[in-house]
Amino acid sequence: MLSKNNGQEQIRKQESKKQRFAIKKLTVGVASVLVGFTFMGLNASASADDTPTQPAKNDDNNVSSDTTNELQQSNVSLTTTEATDTAVKNNVSQTTDNSVDKASNVEANSASQKYEQSIAEKMELYKTSLVAVNNPNGDSQETNAPQQTTTLTSAPLYTTQGQVPTLDMNNMFTQEQLSQYGDNPQIDWVNAPDVSKIGNVTGTAKLTYEEVNADSAEDGAVSTKTATVNVPVLVRKAEQEVKEDQVKNSLDVINSSNNSLVAHYEWVGDKAANDEDEGVSIPGRDALESNFMTIIEKLGFESDDYSEFPEDLMTFGTKNKSVTMFVHPVSTDPVIADDPYFNADGNSSIDNVNETPDPANYIGNLGTLPEGTKIEWNDVPTYDYTKDEDGNYTNPEPTNSPSIRVTIPGKNPIILDSDPNGDPLKEIATLPAYGDGTLLLNSNNELELGSSAKTPINYVANFDSFSKKYLEDSDKEANADNVQDLKDSFKWTIAPNTQQAGYTFGVFKYGDGNVGNLILFKVNSTEDVTKTDADAKSTVTETINVTTPDGKTTPVVNSVTFNRTATKDLVTGEVTYGAWSDNGTYTFSSYTAPTVAGYTPSQNEVPAQTVKPGDKDLVFDITYSTNDQTRKIVFVDNGNTVGTQTLTGKTGTSVTIGNGDGETPLKVPTGYEVVPGTEIPTTVPFNATDNPDITVQVQAKKNTDDGRNDKGNKDVYREVTRTITVNIEGQAPQTVTQTLAFYRIKTTNEATGKVSYTDWTSNMEDGATSFPEVEIPSVAGYTRTITGGTITTKDGKDYVAAQSGLANGEPVNNITVTVDYEKADHTQLINYVDNAGKVISHYNVNGKTGESVNTDIANHVPEGWVISGKYPTSI
Repeated sequence: MLSKNNGQEQIRKQESKKQRFAIKKLTVGVASVLVGFTFMGLNASASADDTPTQPAKNDDNNVSSDTTNELQQSNVSLTTTEATDTAVKNNVSQTTDNSVDKASNVEANSASQKYEQSIAEKMELYKTSLVAVNNPNGDSQETNAPQQTTTLTSAPLYTTQGQVPTLDMNNMFTQEQLSQYGDNPQIDWVNAPDVSKIGNVTGTAKLTYEEVNADSAEDGAVSTKTATVNVPVLVRKAEQEVKEDQVKNSLDVINSSNNSLVAHYEWVGDKAANDEDEGVSIPGRDALESNFMTIIEKLGFESDDYSEFPEDLMTFGTKNKSVTMFVHPVSTDPVIADDPYFNADGNSSIDNVNETPDPANYIGNLGTLPEGTKIEWNDVPTYDYTKDEDGNYTNPEPTNSPSIRVTIPGKNPIILDSDPNGDPLKEIATLPAYGDGTLLLNSNNELELGSSAKTPINYVANFDSFSKKYLEDSDKEANADNVQDLKDSFKWTIAPNTQQAGYTFGVFKYGDGNVGNLILFKVNSTEDVTKTDADAKSTVTETINVTTPDGKTTPVVNSVTFNRTATKDLVTGEVTYGAWSDNGTYTFSSYTAPTVAGYTPSQNEVPAQTVKPGDKDLVFDITYSTNDQTRKIVFVDNGNTVGTQTLTGKTGTSVTIGNGDGETPLKVPTGYEVVPGTEIPTTVPFNATDNPDITVQVQAKKNTDDGRNDKGNKDVYREVTRTITVNIEGQAPQTVTQTLAFYRIKTTNEATGKVSYTDWTSNMEDGATSFPEVEIPSVAGYTRTITGGTITTKDGKDYVAAQSGLANGEPVNNITVTVDYEKADHTQLINYVDNAGKVISHYNVNGKTGESVNTDIANHVPEGWVISGKYPTSI
């Protein structure tokens, strides 16, 4: 399909190159089952760190400079039991100033020549090391069998989750290594690996083998040795279902230079009837080997000596088959492919028309480069997209001189601008030869580990324009049916297998006879799950719930989200994380509670809070309690404060003034009373801010004691009596009692305690304050005396004079007036007279008025005289 304009260019490109196997010439038969095929490249899951090495092949850069070190780390070294990294070193010449290296041109067969040389050198060194170990005393006897303390590491075994792999020496050691263990080595599990989980594990086996150079015993017995074998096992999920009447053929491709898995390839088909039955052939058998070896070549490998493509796998037997094929890198230095896996000069090419292609598509040994190698454009190719009348590009080569930068971990970048033959990249990274007639494949295809590739049509960049041109060149009308038929013809003959990480190929066919087309995929062993992994971020929230006195809650919310990268290992499912943002710490500022008059917050401040990822959310609740409030009742008497009463309560509450239950009594100062008519509030509220004093007018309380009402209290009520007794001698006393009643009003000022009285006032109906005069008898012959009073005569009558019941305003004491009438003393002269009437003698007879007295006349007769006549004996 080359146009006439491109013919000379194609001839020129072929002149200086070796003959190459063209991908477009590959053929694959019709496949009845899907074949899984994975090749490991930059992200090989069985890295040197995961799978301890097995010495086998050496690359061209390690034979001379690192041979001793290689043996010291290999699995035949008898001085160590550690599984160590023996990945082939990529010794690239560097400038003394550590500037960017530039790859030199290398002959295509130099790596193979050095490989053959390294095999011979290693075997000699291997034998030397055996002698040194087995004969520590320096004996000259040579033995080629390890001692019983030998620890070996085999090639990794690939197995399905849940299935302990079968031990087969042919799958675990290269032919060179097997030659050291005699004809009948026996290997058995000692500690089988745990294959219950996806990942890379290690089991331990015991190897029993014959001493190769030992003499047989007299009885013909052969001396044997034992060795411990560490067996790396790659546990993966099942790629294909194996039914009861089916078997599985598996091919593991092992990089013998670093003991890593390059590819795993498996087929599932119907079980053979018996062991004599040849069995059903693997689909596409005729072209499978060529496809397989081409892919191996395109990834930068070639087969080890004595390691060939296993024809036995091409048919299904009565049991599962598993074969290991050992390969080694042609070169571990990155090189530009002189014949890329795509065919820019033929029917398909990567898309460098619509996008800048991934530079990895131009590297010829992707599978040999160490994990972590970075491939990027150093000088991005630019193109002139001018086409001729046939739709072909007039100048397919880049308008500049592109170059690729390859950075191997731990080394200076390498700049590549030509292939090992010296042909510049400019002549390789050309636009597609046939313009629209070239099928353009996406150049940057990535798959996640364990995922499934879509149908090949999904990786075609120009199907619309290509299908039109293709059908036209095939003399078919570009109608909908034909276009759909063409689209449907895109089928995998070898689907990309995504069970292993790294670079892998899918092989597809389309149309009529267009077979053997390769698409490069990068199967990521990790997945950036930063956006979906819950543990890739940690949000810590500080919520301050402020509940104000009105019951309204206002949340004050502050959050910080810590972020970190999350990378999921798609083999083990484990997720690793990067460092947290903000150095894994954040401080929320302090918060001051709002001031609400009359209320006190439960806390005045929430201090600054320092949090870190994973901390629990912070919740603070600020509530307000009512403040204690006071109000004062001021009692005022005539402008003077005579007392106060303090009322207490909480903001927003009130008290009721009264004497009922739950009420607060008004505490008027002692001795005072509220002035009548004074309005006293019945309810006193406690406000948040304005709580003025309450004034209550009072007056001193006066306690009065009216004698009229308290007649038993002599202080305010008295009755004064005047008792007049008339004693007439010889008669019974005559008594007259007079009574005067007096009262007064006592007033006590309870505030001051001062007592005052009114004047004594008569309580008599007539208001008399004096005893009236009392008439007393007048009796002749009696002597009258009076005590306690005076006698006054009025109108010829005698009276006990009137007498006041008050003295100096005070009631007098009771008055006793006694009027005594005593008989008057009388003297009766008794004269003794003679007849003549002459008084001869006399004497006095004394007596009282009204009293009869013996005259005793007879005894007083003068001497010499005798009484003549009668005489009174008494008077």
